[in-house]
Amino acid sequence: TTTRSLVFSASGEARQNGVFPGMPLYQALKNCPDLTVLPPNEELYVRATRAMMEIVSRFTPVFEPLRFGHAYLDMTGSGKLFGGVKDAAVKAQREIRNRLRLDANAGVAGNKLVSKVASDVVTTSGEHHGLCDVRHGYEENFLAPLWVGLLPGVKKKVREQLLDLNVRLIRELAVISSENLQMVFGRFGLLL
Repeated sequence: TTTRSLVFSASGEARQNGVFPGMPLYQALKNCPDLTVLPPNEELYVRATRAMMEIVSRFTPVFEPLRFGHAYLDMTGSGKLFGGVKDAAVKAQREIRNRLRLDANAGVAGNKLVSKVASDVVTTSGEHHGLCDVRHGYEENFLAPLWVGLLPGVKKKVREQLLDLNVRLIRELAVISSENLQMVFGRFGLLL
């Protein structure tokens, strides 16, 4: 039913029309009346994710699956085998596209938070196999102008509270003391 269903994934075209994963389906249909809705196929997602993990395991033995089709890769020490991290990411994307016929986006950064945001930036831009490389030392410049909703864990209720506080961008959030954030968000304020 459209009243309780959530969008699991959205194409670049749908995202450009205001449709995003986690959004209620009725809202997605309101934002994009021509939306083509496909029922989820969990068995297919499991098989595709397993095949993708097999591919990424060739690039690093240290990876952390996140959810269907998503993983964090630790590329420390892989430079002699694959070149720089960005080169390895391009090679992995190419292999996923060639072997699985799936597009893959990648966020390259020095930590999981920044790489997740970088990957989401590429995804929300509608690119089908994009890569965002955030070089060491440029993390603050990359994150500062972005919408706070791109931060992991910032769900609808927190986004609404931040908007009530007139905080829309990560740079606006970054200048608020952790004590003040804790007063509003409790323990989650420390994560913010």
